[in-house]
Amino acid sequence: MTTVHQLVPNFDYGDAIGNHVRALRRLLRSWGWTSEVYAQYMHEKLLHDSHFYTKYRDVASPDHTVLFHFSIGSDVTPFFVSLPGHKVV
Repeated sequence: MTTVHQLVPNFDYGDAIGNHVRALRRLLRSWGWTSEVYAQYMHEKLLHDSHFYTKYRDVASPDHTVLFHFSIGSDVTPFFVSLPGHKVV
């Protein structure tokens, strides 16, 4: 099974990045892939639908791909750089 997780500094409800992240996750899951969202800041409506970004370390694997939605400088950037696996910005 293929795994593609997403990292984003701000996972907001109704904005372009948040909508894109959710749509991409739906697409990946429709293909049968494992896909979760990890964020530093999450809108209260999305708390049940995402994880704090440092929790990614619990599932990180050299076999996984992590996609980083870089939009602003944040603590997520150096965290992303330090991760194992395939990385996409």
